[in-house]
Amino acid sequence: MNQSFLNPFSTPSIPESVHQVLGPRTEVQCHCARFNPRGLFAGQYIASARSDWAVAIYDVETQGMIRLLQGHVKPVTAIAWSDSGRFLASASADWNVVLWDLKSQPARRVRTMRFDGPVASIDFAPRCSKVLVVTLESQQAIVVDLRRRRRASRGLTQVNGINGDHTNGVTHDNLPSSSKPVYDPWQTVEVRMDLGEIFEQDRTAKEEEVGESTSADIHSSALPPITTTKFHPLGAYVFAGTSRGEILVFSLLHKGRLVSRFNASGASAIKEIAFDKSGRSLVVNSNDRSIRIVSISISAQAADVPQISMQVIHRFQDLVNRTPWNGIGFSGDGEYVYAGAAHKAAHNVYVWDRGAGALDKILEGPKEPLVDADWHPTRPLLLSVSLSGSINIWFTPNAENWSAYAPGFEELEENIVYQEGEEEFDLEDEDEVSRRKRDEEEVDVDVLSVGPLPGASGVKPAEQIVHPKAAGLDPRPSPNEEGKEWEYEWEDDPERLQEDFALYVNLEDEDLDEDALGDMDGH
Repeated sequence: MNQSFLNPFSTPSIPESVHQVLGPRTEVQCHCARFNPRGLFAGQYIASARSDWAVAIYDVETQGMIRLLQGHVKPVTAIAWSDSGRFLASASADWNVVLWDLKSQPARRVRTMRFDGPVASIDFAPRCSKVLVVTLESQQAIVVDLRRRRRASRGLTQVNGINGDHTNGVTHDNLPSSSKPVYDPWQTVEVRMDLGEIFEQDRTAKEEEVGESTSADIHSSALPPITTTKFHPLGAYVFAGTSRGEILVFSLLHKGRLVSRFNASGASAIKEIAFDKSGRSLVVNSNDRSIRIVSISISAQAADVPQISMQVIHRFQDLVNRTPWNGIGFSGDGEYVYAGAAHKAAHNVYVWDRGAGALDKILEGPKEPLVDADWHPTRPLLLSVSLSGSINIWFTPNAENWSAYAPGFEELEENIVYQEGEEEFDLEDEDEVSRRKRDEEEVDVDVLSVGPLPGASGVKPAEQIVHPKAAGLDPRPSPNEEGKEWEYEWEDDPERLQEDFALYVNLEDEDLDEDALGDMDGH
């Protein structure tokens, strides 16, 4: 049923049961799954990281697989969507991170980055598809910036490289059109910032300063190993969870400098962190089997370094079963906090009311372990990942109210016996029907009068809808009318890096220029 005809006040805010199951035909383990977070079709696609070295993308509406990305040689451990929904990053135990452009058919691998160990997590910067933060299993956090373009002279290396002279007196403008290098927006310089190394450099500089007290400074103690990282929704900060229960805040406006640290879970290691859409709250999953909600306040006034304060406002845990958790986050509207229970023989998702700080509902699913969970960005819809690789879609079917837009429709509370009319189903005389048809065919048709078409209100008179050639007009559309069906696209962006992946899945427009892609410096 069309969503516009549904009553928003009668729609439940929490799903109730599993109504769809997505997954491979063969039993393949799935490590995590994520909805596409934003864009024109936010939440319509699900990307899953599988143990068969591939990433599968499913359509929630059709329940079918629309992409299978194969670019790793070991199991995929983490995935991340860009804000536009066009790019996807996949991390693997093969030490590689692969960036995919989902606009292409099939999807094109635009960049491969290799690190010094298996990758545990990855996250895109908000509103930018060329800045990422990567967490390694060696407990290192690295920010990768791919926005810096290479110089034009490097593009001429293969064309004019003679005896080490890569220019040979020939400029890019003087090259023949067939020899000019094809511009690729992803052939950029890879700039990496190791947040741990930057911290040690700042700490050493602090210790060398004479007469400065560092007893209460955030650099006074060594940096603990980092277990997980996330970009703040503002994009200017990276929040990191550590093995000692601390939350570290690094400012990208200050070249990765540590600007705040807060102990959120005592000495228990932090496993996962997730923000709400506003960036004012953070949910933390730690090894002490507790879920905490942390309030965040950022004040950058009257100070070179922003003042970031954090405070734990709620703590959730299962006091009876001491349940560990897998997959945490906020609901799409931010009113609820969810967490998947890591039982070996159960598949439960706990949902707490964020405002009241109390358990609201326990969703019970199939009898198999839960690996991960994610909430739809706009609807009361939830996915949970089973160890067998299946993706369970939780939602509550909407009660269809057909009488809301069908005036002649009457709703019945219970079954009733229909009372047939006296002549409702009587057979008509065939001779009488034939006679009426002959009489209608003999009626004279007026073909000379000029006026509106009968039964068509609002239609122009006949003399105004003649063929353009008969009126001496050019039948070809004017340049201003051409391409009007694409006016809702991002035409202000000549590089088209913020386009939604779903536009190309549904509309299948093949006239868009692949070479129009550019750099993301302005975004």
